[in-house]
Amino acid sequence: GYGEAYVPDGDGIAFPVFQLSEEHGFLSLEGRMLKVGTRVLILPNHACTVVNLAERMCFLDGQRSEFVPVDARSGGPLRLA
Repeated sequence: GYGEAYVPDGDGIAFPVFQLSEEHGFLSLEGRMLKVGTRVLILPNHACTVVNLAERMCFLDGQRSEFVPVDARSGGPLRLA
């Protein structure tokens, strides 16, 4: 799988993500229904497809959290030396 998706303020039961890209997430509904337009929180199990879309990441260790800037974001066009 590619992670799990949750409906904020939902029942807390995850929807498995079976395909994921920068623009789309495909969920296995497993007999449940979601209305078109329902917002979901996707927790990917690999960050390569999403890390460049964020300005910062939050790292959790069970006791504390820390926000770290993402240096991989492009500030403009790529310039080759």
